[in-house]
Amino acid sequence: MAPWKKYALFQAPGCVAATLALVGIMKWVDLPLWAAVGLFFVWVIKDIALYSLVRTAYESDVKTGVEQLVGEKGVAQEWLDPRGMVRVRGELWQAEAEPRDQRIEPNSEIRITGAHGMTLIVSLRSIFKP
Repeated sequence: MAPWKKYALFQAPGCVAATLALVGIMKWVDLPLWAAVGLFFVWVIKDIALYSLVRTAYESDVKTGVEQLVGEKGVAQEWLDPRGMVRVRGELWQAEAEPRDQRIEPNSEIRITGAHGMTLIVSLRSIFKP
């Protein structure tokens, strides 16, 4: 779903609440119709103006968890033959060497190429061209 559609659906209850509040105010305070319509348009314009500030929160391509580590560099903490521990962004992760027959020495620079559950799939950094 497009980010603007998500934002519009999220703002719809607020517009309904604003409409009900304005109808109530019109009856109790004798607010003219033109003033109520003007206040409603101010409410909608506020939502349109704020969309540019919060659009990135509604984009679905935001990566979280292990997915955001793909492409990151790290350091092997022990032999990966083919499994072992690596340090990425200061955290220790279980990792598996790719290709599986590759042995990676401790303190070797690695690059994360994928993940399987909470296990990172890594290759020696020298395999990749800058």
